[in-house]
Parts: sequence; structure tokens; C-alpha cells
Amino acid sequence: MSLKHLAAAALTAALATLGPAPAAAQEPLRIEITEGVIEPMPIALPRIQASPDAAVLAEEVRNVVISDLSGSGLFRIIDEAAYLSDGGSVD
Repeated sequence: MSLKHLAAAALTAALATLGPAPAAAQEPLRIEITEGVIEPMPIALPRIQASPDAAVLAEEVRNVVISDLSGSGLFRIIDEAAYLSDGGSVD
């Protein structure tokens, strides 16, 4: 037996003692999600107390924010009747 064959046999024997490779090395990781609950986060958006000149603009901005957040499905707008205080002033 040549030295090359002897080295190959020794390497094969050494690798055989290590055992099979871990499962993670053989197959890609697979995660299966079968159930889930996604609830929108409640958020309060009180009215902005602005001067009479800016009141219309303040309400338009608030409505755009409400529309965007509730339309994303990630937020639920809390009813204004449940607010603990009025919105603050922008001044």
C-alpha cells in the first residue's frame, strides 16, 4: 500500500469516527407558523387646540394621520369619548 493510499485510509477512518454531520448542516432551517394573532395597537389622537386661523389645517392634519395609521392595520384609533384629557396646544 502506498503512502498516498495509507493517508487516504487514515483520513477516512478519522472522519468516520466523527459521526454524521449535524442536521442543521444537511438541511436548511424551516420554520412553520400555523397560527397567530395580530391585534392593532390602540392609539389616541386628540384634537389639536390651535388658533382659529390654524384650526382647519390642524384638523386636516389629524385626519390624515388617523387615516394613515388606521389604514395600515397596525393601529386602532381609540374613541375620543375614552380620552382622559383634551389635546394640547401647538403654541
